[in-house]
Amino acid sequence: MKDGFEEDKLNAINKAFKLILKVLARYIGKILIEKDKNSWWQKYVLNKLKDENTIRNLPKEGSNDDCIKSLDIPACLNIIETNWRDVFRGKMDDRQRTWAHALHDIRNYYEAHYNIKTLENTSDEDISLELAIMVRFMRPIDPEVAERISEMRKTFEKEFTGRINTESERQLILLPDDEKFKENLLKTHKANWTLFYEDGKKKSGTWNAKNFTESSSVRGNISSGYLRGWKKKKIIKAIFEVKI
Repeated sequence: MKDGFEEDKLNAINKAFKLILKVLARYIGKILIEKDKNSWWQKYVLNKLKDENTIRNLPKEGSNDDCIKSLDIPACLNIIETNWRDVFRGKMDDRQRTWAHALHDIRNYYEAHYNIKTLENTSDEDISLELAIMVRFMRPIDPEVAERISEMRKTFEKEFTGRINTESERQLILLPDDEKFKENLLKTHKANWTLFYEDGKKKSGTWNAKNFTESSSVRGNISSGYLRGWKKKKIIKAIFEVKI
């Protein structure tokens, strides 16, 4: 049985994909129908898709609405890729193609490895990044859906951080405060840290945060990195500070 944390991770990804599918399938259908309203399904879908499992779940014929409703996430992303040169290059930019590839990998990963071990080994920072990719992919297609996923991402990070901080008496202290710490970290991409242990010992070092961006979560990064497994490590307090 998955615990609450792992359920939250999976629910966030599944909910985001459901939001994407509702819009993406219609978006793809509209473009293909405009390209060839009489034979779009046969020409750009059935004749182009190579994956047998995907094709097997699609109808051989039907109304435009029925065909569009039959599409799932893998089918949508495969249709974009297989028809990129002839259809979608003029409708989407190259960055969206990159995001589509990433979404395909994300979906396949969770589909193929759906079990407790996979979820435990998937950091909360990974989930945040995957939701960010969805936002970037969907923003040119439907800004409203992109914003809803963005809000989901913010909620997930807030709930994760809040649950970590109230789960025990462990303290994560950012100096001088959370807002100023992030501001300084974005300037230097380095922070000094000190971890305090139950036995009175402490360790210090430097966090090289070269990949940290404005959309990154400070507490999410630290909690899923330096403080991951803090109970087992018997960490009782952590202090992070950026020297300017």
